[in-house]
Amino acid sequence: PCRGLALSSRDQDLLARLTQVLGAGTVGEQIRQLELHMEHLQQLEQEAERARTANEKIWRYLGVFSGIALVLILL
Repeated sequence: PCRGLALSSRDQDLLARLTQVLGAGTVGEQIRQLELHMEHLQQLEQEAERARTANEKIWRYLGVFSGIALVLILL
């Protein structure tokens, strides 16, 4: 459904649920739903940031160790 976007299945599920509630109910209910979804999106953003930081460290170490291995092979 969201091809070409860097969205996880959780992100896509959240957006799908949001589209189901928008346009239904009163304006106040829709505003409340938007606020709830924004809170959830902020939590997902924080989780993604933590995962990015962890992956960044892994790739950095992998690059360093690959460089060391290449030097050892060339010696």
